[in-house]
Amino acid sequence: MAIKATYDDKYPVTTNYYWANIDVNMTSTQGDDTWTTGQGPAGFENSLILQQGCMSHQKWANRREACAHNPNNCTNGFSFSIWARIEMEAIETLFNGTVSTHRRYILSTGGDDQGSPGVAIYVEGHSLHALVSTGAEYWDVSVVGQVISQEWINIGEKRFAFGVRWSKTEPFEVPGSTKTLPGLQLYVNSVPLARVAVPAPAQAAVKAILDPVEVMVGCHRTKDNLAYRDFCKGEFDELAMWTRLLPANESIYFLGGYDEQDKETTMNSLLDEFQRCPKCRTDAKMFRAAIDRVEKAIKTPPPTTAPVGSTADSGGAETATAEEAAAPADLPEGTPLASPEEVSKVRTLVDLVKMMTSEAKDPVTTEELPLFLSLKQVVGTALDKETLPQWRNIEYTYKEEGGAASVVTGFEDWALELGSNTELKSLKDNLVHHEKANNIEMVLQRTANFQIRQKPVLNYPIGKTGLNSVRLASELFHNPDIDACKFVGVTVVYVFYPTLGHVSPQRYSKLDINAADTDLELEGGVVSTKYALSSDNPELVANCSPTAEQLRKYPLQTSISHTNPVKAKRGILFHEGEIDTGILRRACVWWNPDLSDYGGWDTDGCKAVEYSDFHTRCACAHFGQMAIMVQKPSVSGAGRALHEMFHLMRLNTAIGLLFGSVLMVLTDIPEIRADRHTCTGFAGGIHFFYLLAAAMVTMEGIADFISVTSGAIGGKLKSYVAFSWGIPFLSLGYAMLMHLIDYGTDPRCMLGWPDQVKMTMFLPMIVLLVFTFVMTCLVSCNMQASRLRKENIVAEQLTVCKGYVFFSFYFFCTWIVGLIAYLRLGLSIPSFYPLFQILNSTGGIIFFLFCGIGSERFRLLISGKSDLRKKMLLSYTVSEQLSESQQNLVEKEPSRPATPEDDEEFDPEAMGPRGPIVA
Repeated sequence: MAIKATYDDKYPVTTNYYWANIDVNMTSTQGDDTWTTGQGPAGFENSLILQQGCMSHQKWANRREACAHNPNNCTNGFSFSIWARIEMEAIETLFNGTVSTHRRYILSTGGDDQGSPGVAIYVEGHSLHALVSTGAEYWDVSVVGQVISQEWINIGEKRFAFGVRWSKTEPFEVPGSTKTLPGLQLYVNSVPLARVAVPAPAQAAVKAILDPVEVMVGCHRTKDNLAYRDFCKGEFDELAMWTRLLPANESIYFLGGYDEQDKETTMNSLLDEFQRCPKCRTDAKMFRAAIDRVEKAIKTPPPTTAPVGSTADSGGAETATAEEAAAPADLPEGTPLASPEEVSKVRTLVDLVKMMTSEAKDPVTTEELPLFLSLKQVVGTALDKETLPQWRNIEYTYKEEGGAASVVTGFEDWALELGSNTELKSLKDNLVHHEKANNIEMVLQRTANFQIRQKPVLNYPIGKTGLNSVRLASELFHNPDIDACKFVGVTVVYVFYPTLGHVSPQRYSKLDINAADTDLELEGGVVSTKYALSSDNPELVANCSPTAEQLRKYPLQTSISHTNPVKAKRGILFHEGEIDTGILRRACVWWNPDLSDYGGWDTDGCKAVEYSDFHTRCACAHFGQMAIMVQKPSVSGAGRALHEMFHLMRLNTAIGLLFGSVLMVLTDIPEIRADRHTCTGFAGGIHFFYLLAAAMVTMEGIADFISVTSGAIGGKLKSYVAFSWGIPFLSLGYAMLMHLIDYGTDPRCMLGWPDQVKMTMFLPMIVLLVFTFVMTCLVSCNMQASRLRKENIVAEQLTVCKGYVFFSFYFFCTWIVGLIAYLRLGLSIPSFYPLFQILNSTGGIIFFLFCGIGSERFRLLISGKSDLRKKMLLSYTVSEQLSESQQNLVEKEPSRPATPEDDEEFDPEAMGPRGPIVA
């Protein structure tokens, strides 16, 4: 066994030639799509994974280094090593005579036993060979059965001077012998395994060496046959060469500083091992051993870096890192802190659990079942409350993965399949597995149907009727029309997760819940109940399964304890002395995997049948995960229903009209007109705010045109606002720069007396009015041919467009009159100033009537009917996504009782008659 060196034994220090990253230093012979990179041995960088072809590096040797070109020139010997992980042939081939004789080259510089000089390492059947050829003769040493399939192996070999002369000058010791002889020796993981002292003559004429000098990983070729051949699929890393003999006390150099004791078991390495070991998923002992390694890796803390992915207040500390800069920018406010390493560790653990539950052994013995189900320890650890920051980051960053709910769903389905595959000795056997682990209590029962029906009610955990238990009617598995159903195998899995509600995705159905996700949360634990029927006849399994009608008559009942034992308040909390519990109501929900794209908590089919301060009893017509949802009181007036693009654009227009009108009215005060400086300030305000209103009206015209012609509503608000506020700033700045002396000299404080001063406002105003008129015409012509396909949204948007068309035309006329009223055009016409004052003073009223009250959207939201509007839009969206057959089914099969008779039929207390005892 090699002893760890007390000096620096790293490859860069000891070698003459070293390839740390084979993928970087070498070139693929068949394109870059034939290889990928992987995780190299512990302590090293990326490895090279070859699917086909190989890697080559030509002209790698120093021209003055004769030994690197040809082993025949190595008077001081030669040594080299490479890490490799390859797939060996099945061990059975050793005994049935089907061992392959095809060579697969791990490493080659062109050497072979046919007279071509160079070195090579290759695999032939179950033998690992090392070969050195000087052309006329070659040394070939082999070892059988020492390479484990898919394990990292470090292969090193030593070669001394060839011929009679070098045997006298460079002998080396033979383990277990006092003799010293030259020759070739093979090491595996720095341990000498085989050697050869006497060379063999070449089996063909001596050939020329490859020119230019070339080293190949994963294939072989020679000077007389330049085609790359004898490929070897596998994973390779850390190719190193020494142009000298490494003495025995330096054989540790072959490892390059690697130490098995320093190797850490990480989530990534375990995931990689499971991907390469299909048998590990179906061998109970290997599976249990893997769980122990996973638990060890979980306890290993990841490297500590600054937390990222959080929008919570950090107290002003400067903790920004490169990882933080790369964190997702769309995380909701208040997302808990989590470092990239912590998030990556939990996500890898999720991938590992999914990999371990991707295949269930069939058949399973009763002794093997507990070994497999011990995976619940790992699942429970993943659901710990301390992992909430990681789960929230995963939930918002990788939505397609489903979060914690998808992990436990996959675990439950896998456990069900294992239970169904468990072999029972007879139909009368009743297998029950009940065990508690960290954050999980699990019961698996496997028996025959007639055994189930000997009791009218099944309680899980077995015999427990208190909190967090489930009552299941045996009538669910009764089909009086098919007598064979009594012999069908039934597997029931009950799991209680005390912490799943804390880390589960916070997604809820909005059809029956009028609240934002931020006002909803799960309280208490999550109770899950699932079943599976097993029989050799798939048709029998389908006919004996519980029907939707049976589930409505005999729903699953569970009593879930509250973490916050207070009463829910349904009324308005304004009475003196009233206690604010922070809970508006509680509702029973179940995890619906078909809700949205990623699943969510749904109230459909679940009903609360008993309330108290300490628990809620639910009846659900669904198998799966059930929980208690809490709705917190929302603050009135804090809604963001009006914070959509068109309302905010009109808010900016109203600001311009309001401040412009107020400033214009104030300029009628003689004292303001008399003071030049005051008049200049008011003139600047009029200049800015009326141009703001004009720009905003133009931008709204563009938005309306886009909405009716392309169906796009929203998304450009920031651009519209930036342009609308930027134009008046530019115009006002230009006026101050060029005409500051004349600014404020107008008797009515309308900018300045000269027309060129007024034109700094009226010129951009004219341009905006022209665009406004064009947009008005375009919107008017396209309103009846809208590209919006949702009828209720079309009706809403048309009222918005109609109000805009009228007001924009009114605004256009007002400022055309204002242009004539304020500019000295030299025309013999009456003054237009009184008409402008009338039109301008009523502009605010016209804007409120047509752009405010005239908009159906504005009327609904301002009257407090935002929830009604959400339901209208959501109901249309849902119905639009259903197929015609699905819509017919929804109309004919309501999910809840639609008549008083149906309501009477829905009896959560009913459990059905006692079934006959059948042997």
